[in-house]
Amino acid sequence: MPPGGLPGARPSARGRLWVRALHRWLGLAVGAVLLVSASTGLWLALLGPADKRQIAALCGDAPAVVNHQALVDAVRERLGSLTSLTLRMPHGERACVTAFVKTASWHGELFLHPATARIVAQREDSQGLYNLMFELHSNLLLGDTGKALLAVVGAVFAALLASGLIVWWPARWRTALQMRWRGRRTVALADGHRLAGALLGLLVLSAVASGTYVVWRPLAGWVNSVASTPRAGPPVLPQQIPDTPDGAAPAPPLDALVRAGAGAAGQGARLVDIGLPVGKPGPVRLRYHLPGDPHPNGQSYVWLDPRQGAVLQRTRWDEADLGSRLQGWLYPFHAGQLWGAPHTALLLLFGISLGWFSLSGPLLWWLRRRALDATHRQPPPSGNPS
Repeated sequence: MPPGGLPGARPSARGRLWVRALHRWLGLAVGAVLLVSASTGLWLALLGPADKRQIAALCGDAPAVVNHQALVDAVRERLGSLTSLTLRMPHGERACVTAFVKTASWHGELFLHPATARIVAQREDSQGLYNLMFELHSNLLLGDTGKALLAVVGAVFAALLASGLIVWWPARWRTALQMRWRGRRTVALADGHRLAGALLGLLVLSAVASGTYVVWRPLAGWVNSVASTPRAGPPVLPQQIPDTPDGAAPAPPLDALVRAGAGAAGQGARLVDIGLPVGKPGPVRLRYHLPGDPHPNGQSYVWLDPRQGAVLQRTRWDEADLGSRLQGWLYPFHAGQLWGAPHTALLLLFGISLGWFSLSGPLLWWLRRRALDATHRQPPPSGNPS
């Protein structure tokens, strides 16, 4: 065994050169995207809650009774014909009801007072600093294409970590964690880059991988394919319903559907979202958070027939497919919401470390390149004539 090392742990000198080159060019290729992900993630974690508090202040404390049908009527009165409508109920600091709305010409959010259904604010998807940061972090302002690109960058980061560890792998472990502050600045910068990768790389990879899984939905489908746990889709609305003796039964108001869903959801269920069919017939989807569910918004659903309130399907979070259950854990892990304040602090460390990797690597390459160019520009020493 080599002194202080492991047999076969270090590749040959030529192999290390190839791995170093791969690491360098992969880092230069995706460094800007990683920096955007790190900086926007830090902003969302540190300053994002202030946006929710600002909106909540417009509505005050959440009331005990919410008029759900009046909320829908207010949205339709404001925007007319809709193509998509989801109501998110107030919880904690979020005292306003948020209506996620799409029309033929407008996509955005309306904020409504839960009791009076008064619209207190509205903003488009691209309006406001919070929405800009969220869209940058989740899809780089490129929609589904950006999500796929982030998935590729996540895979590249895994290759960066592996190649970086190969380059760093020490021949003598007593100097493995050495940090040289004196001497050239490139030496200290290189030591800081390598040590951060060796000590924190796997932790940062967990944050990158969880974010990749959350934003790029095909990964959940692949998990289900491997585990043979196909995802159950929403139920199909029956074509006909029984008529009352006096004719067709009138459709119940949304509040009656919510009461029926609460009975089907089970004890301790908290209503999170109401997804309404607009533009074409379909079931009403009620989303709940049940006790024990790690996802802050819950992953339990009840589908109802909007024509007479019959329960069509129920899905609990702990009975869902493997891909969805995994998402239920990875989303709060990525958002730093599983273990309270210590988890949030850990998330900040992940973001700062990813930002450090993204900045220090290209800067180190630039400084070394500049020093090399300066050496090549120096005139050769002149010899004395004989």
